[in-house]
Amino acid sequence: MRWRALLLALTLLDPVVRLDHEVQNTVQAARRPALERPMRNLTSAGKPVTVISGLLAIALLDEAHGIATVRGCVAVLVCVNLAVEALKWSVNRKRPDGDRHRSNSSFPSSHAANALALAWTLP
Repeated sequence: MRWRALLLALTLLDPVVRLDHEVQNTVQAARRPALERPMRNLTSAGKPVTVISGLLAIALLDEAHGIATVRGCVAVLVCVNLAVEALKWSVNRKRPDGDRHRSNSSFPSSHAANALALAWTLP
């Protein structure tokens, strides 16, 4: 019975997987060398040191709610990153530059997940 459910799930996911590959190929075909450096710099803006610095600033500058806000953000970020890393490990999607390491898979995006988590959490 379990194999039937698995087969059904795989069958239903096939169109989504094909669409995902088409989108990925289209995006890769649109890459331009002139944009590589600016895009890498934008990606660097989302590094943990930037997020931690921002949270530290909130804790120091907002005397009324800063520490509570930071605690909430940290709690959400821990949960989100545990989920993201588990998915990265299971999906193992190749990065745009061709790198394929389970711990650094391109899907799901840590940057996007963290940005959404912070946008949802911050007042």
